[in-house]
Amino acid sequence: MTYSRLILFCLLTGLSTHGWSAEGMNLFRVADYGARGDGQTDDGPAIQKAFTAAKRRGGPVTVVFEKKHYLLGDNPEAWHYFVMEDYRDLTIQGNGATLVCSDGNLAFSFIGGENITIRGLTLDVTAPRVTQGEIIALDPCGTMDVRIMDGYPAPPVEAFLKANKHNAWGGGGRHMLVFEKGGQARNTNMGSDHLYISNIKQVSDGVFRFFVMSEYIKRFPGVVVGNWISYGHNMANLTASVIAAKDESASIYAQIAALRVNNFTLEAVNIYGSLNGGIRVSDMPGDVTLRRVNVIRKPGTRNLLSTCSDALHLMNIRGHLVVEGCRIEAAGDDCVNIGAQLENVVSVDAIDKRLITLRSTDNRYYYYTISAGDRLQFIDSAALKVLGVRRVVGATFIPGHLRHAVSLKKEVPGVVAGKTQVMHLGQN
Repeated sequence: MTYSRLILFCLLTGLSTHGWSAEGMNLFRVADYGARGDGQTDDGPAIQKAFTAAKRRGGPVTVVFEKKHYLLGDNPEAWHYFVMEDYRDLTIQGNGATLVCSDGNLAFSFIGGENITIRGLTLDVTAPRVTQGEIIALDPCGTMDVRIMDGYPAPPVEAFLKANKHNAWGGGGRHMLVFEKGGQARNTNMGSDHLYISNIKQVSDGVFRFFVMSEYIKRFPGVVVGNWISYGHNMANLTASVIAAKDESASIYAQIAALRVNNFTLEAVNIYGSLNGGIRVSDMPGDVTLRRVNVIRKPGTRNLLSTCSDALHLMNIRGHLVVEGCRIEAAGDDCVNIGAQLENVVSVDAIDKRLITLRSTDNRYYYYTISAGDRLQFIDSAALKVLGVRRVVGATFIPGHLRHAVSLKKEVPGVVAGKTQVMHLGQN
């Protein structure tokens, strides 16, 4: 071997320990950054090093896992362990790997960037994020005693909820789902399958009393002893200080969240549990593709739910939406939401009526941006009449108030603040 070849060999050998090799200079193996995949060690920091190195290298890059279980600890500053901002041309190749999220965390939040693909990955949780049990006693006034099943967490009781200011209906805003005995089917004898809970108290070891909200007691006669229940925590089991710190993050919802990513693809992805929802995308300028994505109850368990909230939210997509070969089951709320948001007209400039302020009709999960060149349809919300379609020549988005200040090419006759809604015509 010549001297120059020896130097080249040494360089390539050194580079390969950091994800580069002679075969693929853009492969970043999480094992090379210290990830063990033993299901016990917090592999989050090591995996993050691989992602950071891949971003620094620049795309196209692939972060590679092995078919192992990778435990993710806690990210105290965000709901998602991995907050992925402005990644480009990134493929996450799971090869059958499982990422296991600890209590209080979700997996991925992608913000900005383009051409992101996740393939061959399963997302799971260290323990169920819902209380599950069997009704052992009923009171017609609207209470039920539930024995918690082995392996499932106790619900947060009222004292904890009040101390930590969980004021949303006494249980973090989540509802109880009622199932027939054995859990094979939801109890529809109530005229619905859910109840909202106002109070929770422990009455004995492993037994909790749930108090049904007064407006839902009319459904109560359909509930019987022996029914199974599932009660989602949806963050209400966490302390106020933990929630306050995490709420500073850009995204709060879904195991996989994507916002303003140009072309986003999920292939052969499984979700077996979540702090709240499954997959959420919004304000996507390009295509969104889901192939062989499964949000399902974890195989081999008695889980009644796959997620304690919505499974899929695919909102405000400007490109093509492709959903192929997917299986969605047993979500705690909606299985699939696909759509675009309406805006309410909140003000019209008194002098120049082309200047209009809009506010989103939805919440912080799904905001989107209106840009110059977009076409907006104006609708009289009382008469359900289209007032006109106009092109935007200028727009400013105010995230904290979910408002758009837009300038239209031409005035729209008949637009009245509080009585007109707007549909964006460039989104699915």
